[in-house]
Amino acid sequence: MIRTRDLVLFVLVLIFLSMAISITVLVDGRSEQNHSLWLGIANITPANFEVEVPEVALMDRQSNLERLREKLSHDESRITPDPDTFIGSEEVIKDEAKSPAVATETMPVSKCLYPDDVVSKLAAWPLRGVTVSVQGGTRLVSVSEVVAIPTLPSEIATTTQQTETIVTTLLQLPLSPQKNIVASCLPSEIIGVTSGGFLLFNNDGMVWRNTNADTFIGYARDGFPIYGVYTGVTDECGGYDHPTGYRYSISLEHQYMLGCFSATPQSFNF
Repeated sequence: MIRTRDLVLFVLVLIFLSMAISITVLVDGRSEQNHSLWLGIANITPANFEVEVPEVALMDRQSNLERLREKLSHDESRITPDPDTFIGSEEVIKDEAKSPAVATETMPVSKCLYPDDVVSKLAAWPLRGVTVSVQGGTRLVSVSEVVAIPTLPSEIATTTQQTETIVTTLLQLPLSPQKNIVASCLPSEIIGVTSGGFLLFNNDGMVWRNTNADTFIGYARDGFPIYGVYTGVTDECGGYDHPTGYRYSISLEHQYMLGCFSATPQSFNF
């Protein structure tokens, strides 16, 4: 008679054997499937790809130039200058000739090697009271000053204050100057005196640009008169022969008033 314990053990052994057989069959089937898959992958042959590259037509430089010339010759959309409105170089030159020229020339100024001390002249020149007068055969540029005459203490109560006028000559000019064969240099920038008694500087030409040839300005240091703007021809010193005598003038073509002195310049008396 079979015992219960032995029966249970026998059943368990059968179960384990059946499970082992099933697992073995499954593993063998999987292995054959994977082996077939790898064989299929290994038997795949790589495909050959071909790329067609179009041939580029190469042209040399000479061919390109000829092609461009031919294209330009047949191009009807080109812009051509209108002969009626085209301005040539000759017409530009004519237009420039019609335009008024701007005076940029500088008068050659003959300056002395040892110039005067302009600073001291300016410091000593009176600010007012300077007059220009004629005495005898000389034109005097002078200044007058009224001063009191000192009195004694005993005379203060009995007499009125006495005064006197002191005239100081600053510059003496000839009434009839004569031109020298050789012009004289400019001792300094001070070239003369105005009719109102003010100093004239050589670079003051711009101040008198709005005057005319009949405008009297003053006297140069050599005695010749200086007038306003003159458009005629002048000499190297900036003067010319007028029907009334030689005179200097202002020129719009030159920067300075005078280039030199036609006569001998006079020195200041201080």
